[in-house]
Amino acid sequence: AVGVTDFLAISGGMTLIPGLENQLIYFAPKLTPISIKNFDLSGGVLYILVPEGEDDVGIAYTVSTYGTERAALTAGLGWGFSGGDFANEPVLMFGGEVRASRHVKFISENWFPPDTDFSFLSLGIRFFGENLAADFGLFFPAGADTEGFPFLPWIGFAYNFGTAGK
Repeated sequence: AVGVTDFLAISGGMTLIPGLENQLIYFAPKLTPISIKNFDLSGGVLYILVPEGEDDVGIAYTVSTYGTERAALTAGLGWGFSGGDFANEPVLMFGGEVRASRHVKFISENWFPPDTDFSFLSLGIRFFGENLAADFGLFFPAGADTEGFPFLPWIGFAYNFGTAGK
């Protein structure tokens, strides 16, 4: 992610799934018009380019976070889309983080689609320093008929290239 201004961030990336011939590529601009002490309100779009001529997909969302450096709670709404069609009802998202030490946080992000008993629940750990962060976590597709190991691992890295004016 790149912080273009204090209110605009742009991120992008791709999946690295072993054995998958065509990886997904994503682009995600986010605007944060309200950032007051312990409260942020943001909105953005996660746009995913799907290979092989399928319709691209994504989600337009708004999210708010309340908390401190020690702990924070996040809630959001997002409207999925495919091609030019948007969902009629939003996906709900609830998450949070709790700092375990100076350079470690426990993190969670949980998604609840409308009109279904299916959801994605997650729990992870973030290791971070001044410029680099690394995440490891597991997603659990709750309500899904899963066989074998029911968890989907995720790994993420973020590098802070610096802040203008430092």
